[in-house]
Amino acid sequence: MRIASWSIAATLALAGAAHAQPAPGTPAAEALAEQLFAKGKAHYDLGEYADATIAFKEAYRLTSEPLLLFNIAQAERKQDHCDGALTAYRSYLRNLPDAPNRAKVEEFIADAQACVARVTPDDGSPTPVDVPKPDDGTPKPDDGTPKPDDGTPKPD
Repeated sequence: MRIASWSIAATLALAGAAHAQPAPGTPAAEALAEQLFAKGKAHYDLGEYADATIAFKEAYRLTSEPLLLFNIAQAERKQDHCDGALTAYRSYLRNLPDAPNRAKVEEFIADAQACVARVTPDDGSPTPVDVPKPDDGTPKPDDGTPKPDDGTPKPD
């Protein structure tokens, strides 16, 4: 019985080691970060911004490369994640104060701040979003309001 439990523990330990990330700053971490960047770029190019964000963040954790913060911010912005974009843009400029695109990033920061202000009420709670109810197919009574012209010919 004791041998079986040691065997299970050893198997689990080896399985965990197989999925462990390399230590940041090592050549293995740099190689993995390059793969993650390529993966993130492919996701971004395909409009898969959530997956791009994940890949860019994993690459950043391995390298602390400031340019990855800009990529994270852009992917967050494309998802309308105002807070995430704002945090990443600010971190980018903090880590790369002489960024060649600083003026554009400051514009992105202003846009993200405005976005955060729009979606966050003064009390800090999220703004409720009106979700339209699905149309159940039941005919609606004509309330007398003019309907938009759908371009179909009307009888004279």
